[in-house]
Amino acid sequence: MKRLFKSKTLFVFIFALLSTGILYSLKHTSLVGRLELALLDSRAKSSGTFNQIHQDIVLILVDDASIKAMEDLVGRWPWPRSLWGDLVDYLTEAGASAILFDILFSEPEQARNSEGELSASDLRLVESTAASGLVYHSYQFSKDSEDELNKSLLNRDLPEVLKNKFENKIEDQSAFTSSFKLNQFIAPLDELMEYSLGLGDVAFKSDLDGIYRRVHPLRKYGDHFIPSLPVSFLVNHLNTKSIKLDDTYLYLDQLKIPLDEKGNYLIDMKKNYKSFSASGVFASIQKIQNGEIENLLVPPEDLENKIVIIGVSAVGLEDIKATSVGLKSPGSYLHASFISNVLNQRFINRVSHSHAAFVLLITILILNFLLMNLSSIFIKNTFYWGSSALFTFLSFYFYDKSRLLIPLAWPLLAVVTNYLMVLSYKIFIEGKDKRFLKQAFGNYISPELIEIMHESGEAPKLGGEAGVKTAFFTDIQSFSTFSEQLSASVLVELLNEYLTEMTDILLANKGTLDKYEGDAIIAFYGAPMKLENHAELACKTTIQMQEKLLELRKYWVSQGDKWPLIVHNMRMRIGLNSGDIVTGNMGSKNRMNYTMIGDAVNLAARLEESAKQYGIFNHVSQMTQSLCADKFVFRELDTIKVVGKSQPVTTYDLMGETGNTEDYLLELKDKFEKGLEYYKNQDWKSALSFFQQSLELEIKRYDDTKTNPSEIYIDRVKNFMLYPPPRDWDGVYTLTKK
Repeated sequence: MKRLFKSKTLFVFIFALLSTGILYSLKHTSLVGRLELALLDSRAKSSGTFNQIHQDIVLILVDDASIKAMEDLVGRWPWPRSLWGDLVDYLTEAGASAILFDILFSEPEQARNSEGELSASDLRLVESTAASGLVYHSYQFSKDSEDELNKSLLNRDLPEVLKNKFENKIEDQSAFTSSFKLNQFIAPLDELMEYSLGLGDVAFKSDLDGIYRRVHPLRKYGDHFIPSLPVSFLVNHLNTKSIKLDDTYLYLDQLKIPLDEKGNYLIDMKKNYKSFSASGVFASIQKIQNGEIENLLVPPEDLENKIVIIGVSAVGLEDIKATSVGLKSPGSYLHASFISNVLNQRFINRVSHSHAAFVLLITILILNFLLMNLSSIFIKNTFYWGSSALFTFLSFYFYDKSRLLIPLAWPLLAVVTNYLMVLSYKIFIEGKDKRFLKQAFGNYISPELIEIMHESGEAPKLGGEAGVKTAFFTDIQSFSTFSEQLSASVLVELLNEYLTEMTDILLANKGTLDKYEGDAIIAFYGAPMKLENHAELACKTTIQMQEKLLELRKYWVSQGDKWPLIVHNMRMRIGLNSGDIVTGNMGSKNRMNYTMIGDAVNLAARLEESAKQYGIFNHVSQMTQSLCADKFVFRELDTIKVVGKSQPVTTYDLMGETGNTEDYLLELKDKFEKGLEYYKNQDWKSALSFFQQSLELEIKRYDDTKTNPSEIYIDRVKNFMLYPPPRDWDGVYTLTKK
């Protein structure tokens, strides 16, 4: 074992695996994600002429100059609908191939008359749309939180004309994904929908850094699939007969459009489109109406056979977006770029993270052998950092030449991390300061071990003691967000205050603190002092900690502006499991800690992590519940297989102490568990009824969670109504994420 520990070859593999594995697991975190997006933008801005814009696309933009120029003629924005009717007529007569409005006409310009008829100005646009046969109008879908003011507007049925005329029929919907459930829409006038050639959604959602790079080609509202504005056009333009969807592509007949894991299309953004100011077009229309055909600002021949997108770029009209090619781009550029990408059939194709990880691992292994065995520091660093620079150059080169998007952020961070690991190895294992490091770290042991040594009179030694104990894990919900909003010093102050209060409760109930991991507290009950009621003490601690956190939240609110809203709403999740756990002094002969290991420990950690999927905060295993079922109120939650485990376990929601739990929580437990009983017996209708009743009480209990157990089961029951489980279904649910 000693020889293995000192083996350079072993550490070459360990460091390569660790650095690649750790950074690979962090690839979707906010910090790494933002860096990856910034590097994507760098490649987009530095790229050459590949995938130039499609020359048939032109834009007519309502810019600041148009707003000012038209004010004396037609008044302030919004302009009369009759004016847009004139524009449609002009574009149609000029021979435009398509007219796409990135402007939403959702309300009549003037109130309808008593017979419900539109005003003459509104009818002018409707008639022009009907006569043209080339016009695409805009729709907008969104997700909104329900309140008293808007609840009547949410989850409405789509207009019949939209469903009958513009809904896309997807041959394979199984792979459709959406980042959120849509519940609201803004539609154009019914008359415009009736005569439009196409209709499309114009809403976009920015990436986590606020930059717009993607479009969702298809939006699902209820059971209906509505295209985005570009897809609505492309389906007609390409005479598409079938639309299919899988995990990675949207198919328009045989044309494959690549999608990301959330079903979004990553746009290869361009900005050098031929654009006309709306005021220039209207000035040309007016001159022609006056009989003048010379010196037109926008002559008809400039619009012949063109795909015309009409949008806004004036700052005050709220359609300016930050994109990968500019912080102040008209939103219409996103539509234009999507259409241009598809018509040119040139897309950004991503190298999968798993393929990148494999290549990176092999590369780091080779570099590590060089770092470990070459004697010249200059040569080692030249090879190492030269290879990193070459990798970065190639990622830019392949993006420029073929729009191949290679992950760059986390691989570069993995290279840096690996270098630091190797450097640390050289210093701590092979360096000349071994004696100093031994003095600095060799005498470190935990306070718990000092007490054991004092009472036993024995020096610490390796070993452990098995027995039934309770493992305790707690973690602050969404803690990464705290670090984004608080400075390091303020975050430390908050954590110290929080951890002090929680640790005092833990120790007062005879718990043993294992360690802190950032905001997480890891502890156990039943060692080093044997406790027969270890499960009861762990549950008591759980309830007291949650009560103390509520007190702290009120205290932080009372301090005014010192703490942001996220601190006022701090929540923590706790996971408990009892079982065979080994506790003892573990580590090397010169450095050890009093800690715990065992499968029961891993399950406790998984229960804490999985609590967020149910929207609860106290997640307890059946083993713990059975040891103190008469002392506390538990709600049976689910029978699950957690990530990394093959055996199912029944879990519970710890709701309070027996005799000291509010009546509505007891009612919630009763209705939920009745629903659960019907659920297990596959009586879906009865189960749904009880879960809908318990849902109202869930909201009363926690009104600030994104989900709750009743919502989880309502969704499951509805799914099973459509797709029943097999006859031998055992009711076990397998969690797919931590």
